[in-house]
This record gives sequence, structure tokens and C-alpha cells, in this order.
Amino acid sequence: GADVFVRLLFGMYPSIQWRFGGLDVDQQNENWEVHDEWRETENTRVRHSTIRTPGGTLEQEFSIHEIRRGTFLFGCTRKPIRTLVDLEVAEKYEPKMPDTFPAFIKEKIRPVRQALGEAGILGIWSPNGPFNVASRLVDESDLYALFITEPEFYQRLMNFSIDRVADYTRAIDAAGVDAHIIGGNVASGFLGRRNYDRYILDFEKKYIDI
Repeated sequence: GADVFVRLLFGMYPSIQWRFGGLDVDQQNENWEVHDEWRETENTRVRHSTIRTPGGTLEQEFSIHEIRRGTFLFGCTRKPIRTLVDLEVAEKYEPKMPDTFPAFIKEKIRPVRQALGEAGILGIWSPNGPFNVASRLVDESDLYALFITEPEFYQRLMNFSIDRVADYTRAIDAAGVDAHIIGGNVASGFLGRRNYDRYILDFEKKYIDI
């Protein structure tokens, strides 16, 4: 026989952009005003977002690239956080999880859970681990050395990367999944085990403990 392992990703979040990179530009409030400009080439669509807050302005770009017909790459191609001041703005003003998300994710999972029953494992691509989340906010060329060059910035960035996704992860867990699939690949192959254990592992454990 074979075990059935259902892995959910697309359609599980109100915004694909939130899941694949950048700050939340699909919510707005009096302290988080988003203005978008779109650019298109033959195979790529780019959303340039300017985020105005009482503490300053942030900018980011999110690109959707069709590498072949029906096959797309998604990513934040201009990261919104470049300095500690930028991080402070994001910490203070980025909107939290919408109140509607727990009911939204329960309804998404319910029919799959009913169809699967006890015949297999229901998993979902939950928000990534903190280093992966951080890589979608800060350029990797800076992130890979940030724990050495700017340790305070790095510590706050990693804690922010946990805090901004924690409520989503809790809501997904409460919706009845059997397993969380959590990306942690950005550090692998680049930093080595010694650096990983020293600078990253404790934050990953903190996220797992949620």
C-alpha cells in the first residue's frame, strides 16, 4: 500500500504575494497606505509598492515571471527593508493577520479534510521559518553576513520574522492540519553548520515552539 500525503499551498492565503515575499501590501489602514504601480514585459509582471507610514516610507517590488507557458516564478525582487530604521517602521506599522483569516483557512481545509478522512496525512505549506522569511524582506547579500556586521539589526529582524507570521501559523494549526511544511532552505549550503547552529537554529526552534 501507499500512504496519502496531501500538501496544500496555492489558495491557502488571501494573497499569494504575502506568502512568497515582501511586506503585506494587500491590507491598508490609516498608518499603512499602499500605492502600486505595475510594469509588464513579455513574460514578467512587476508590482512596485510604495508604503507610506507615519514613521517613514518603504518600497518593494514583487515579480511574477512566466518561464514557460503555465509555469511561473514568484518573488520579491526588490526587498523593502534595508536599514534598522526600515525595520522599525515595519515592526510598528505592518498590519497584523486579518480577523477573517482563521475562518478563511478553516473553510479551505474543511473539504480536503472531509475527502481525506483518516486515509492519509493533511499538510500545508505554512509560513516559512524565520531565516527564509527574513530573506524575503532583506537582500540575501546583506542577510548572509548580517549576524556579524549588524548583530542588533539581525536579532530584531529574526524576531520580527517570527512575530509577523505567528498568528497565521496558529490559525492554520487550529484549522485541523496534521503537519506543517516549513521552508528553511535559504541558509542551507551557504552558511555551514557552525554558523547555522550559532546564529539561526535558536530562532528556528523558537518558531517551531509556537
